[in-house]
Amino acid sequence: MLEVLESNHNADDKRLTPEEIEAQCLLFFIAGFETTASTLAFLAYCLATHPECQEKLVQEISALDKENVSLKSQAKFCQTYFVTDFALNV
Repeated sequence: MLEVLESNHNADDKRLTPEEIEAQCLLFFIAGFETTASTLAFLAYCLATHPECQEKLVQEISALDKENVSLKSQAKFCQTYFVTDFALNV
């Protein structure tokens, strides 16, 4: 990512300064952190206000064979998919 920012030219054909690169990286980090934190907070709120969904989710995760996880085994977890899909699409 730094290489892309360093090689970026503006209309005056000037390169980004190290301070501008640092600011862009910081902004990218903060923006990604904030959206992830907001999504997880909303997911926690939804689970707290719907204890029946929370209990189903806990049961699915508890039933997970932690030694043998694969994409095929993840298909069995309907509640997990429903909860994450709902949180990401709202």
